[in-house]
Amino acid sequence: MDRSPGLTPAIPQDRLFHLDVVRGFALLGVLLCNIHFWFRAPRGRQNLSVPTWPGLADQATAWLVRALLDTKFIFLFSILFGVAMAIQAGRAEAQGARFRGLAVRRMLVLAGIGLLHVLLLWNGEILLPYAVLGLVALPFLQRSPRTLWRWVFGLWLLVLVLVLVGPVKTLLGPRPAWLGLEGIQANDLDEMETIERLASHYQAASWLAVARFRIEDYWRVLKEAIPAFFLLFTNMLTGMALWRSGLLRDPEADRPALRRLVLWALPLGLALHAIYASKFLLRALGRELPWSVSRFFPLMTDLSMMAGALILSLAMGAGLLLLLGNIRWRARLAPLAPLGRTALSAYLMQSLVMTGVFYGWGLGYYDRMGPLAGVLLGLALFAVQVALAIWWTRRFRFGPVEWAWRCAAYGRVQPFRESVPGPKRS
Repeated sequence: MDRSPGLTPAIPQDRLFHLDVVRGFALLGVLLCNIHFWFRAPRGRQNLSVPTWPGLADQATAWLVRALLDTKFIFLFSILFGVAMAIQAGRAEAQGARFRGLAVRRMLVLAGIGLLHVLLLWNGEILLPYAVLGLVALPFLQRSPRTLWRWVFGLWLLVLVLVLVGPVKTLLGPRPAWLGLEGIQANDLDEMETIERLASHYQAASWLAVARFRIEDYWRVLKEAIPAFFLLFTNMLTGMALWRSGLLRDPEADRPALRRLVLWALPLGLALHAIYASKFLLRALGRELPWSVSRFFPLMTDLSMMAGALILSLAMGAGLLLLLGNIRWRARLAPLAPLGRTALSAYLMQSLVMTGVFYGWGLGYYDRMGPLAGVLLGLALFAVQVALAIWWTRRFRFGPVEWAWRCAAYGRVQPFRESVPGPKRS
């Protein structure tokens, strides 16, 4: 039965090349961060006072991931998610069709995919939260750009209050206790207990044993990520506001605005994130600051991380759009567009490959691979995915999961094979 009369899905020729390139680029950062913080080892190892991988190459890699990648790419992805919602709503309006029913079905199907993702593969999955946040964001599609920007700024203030409660307590509280001659902080002991628990369960040889623990652990992850979900929702509204304001429709026409954004956002974002990354650099160098100074660090680093990540994600997106205006850079970045078209399938493929590499039912490298090796592994997989996406999109209209998503949302089988050659990209 046709559930969406009058509304047809976009075909590959209707897609916006520049947004697919940015989405493909964001997928690389998401993969490297997921390997570093999730797939490879318990995330808590990043927070210990004593580095787990003390070698210079591993410490430098861990610091660079923190300074250049951490949080920025998931911010960029969530902004693109809001942009995509605004584009779909605009297409429906242009076709004189109702979008809300289709949008609800799309989010419910996405939630189902996310649920299968966490049940079968990985506890760090983000699709289910995206679907829930997307449902909450639907009413905002009818708002004006000015109203959207007001909500964005208001929600950012709320997030700051939620996130900074802990750092303020640290600033006003007593100096933490230190135990033993090795300089292990008291709160490290709790972190180490969690790390040992995660390592023992994810190194289990049985897929079923890992799955049982993964479902239990997923609820812990969700509860800890509540402030982050506020940020993701705010970023979705930011994406809607950017699209509704007309800033992403024609990058060539908006080059002056994009150039101004990069010129002020890039240095400011790097400066803020340098403050955030400084505590990890000091840890790598084995330096300890006096408590009168270090007590301010959580407040400073949390503020700079959040603001710096958002500003840098906008700067990276704008910088890519500027580069696409150059013929040579356009040719170099063009291979990312097919990956951007199949981003959902590629994201799930990353989970399948990486859980197979790291979990005990696979190769069993969980908590046994250093940061540098993890980054190299991620770059190798990404290169394979780019080549595979180019091959796939020459033959098929959508990625396999994207196709199933559209079929379920529209209530009818969609064309799958690419019968019409796509436009040539210079």
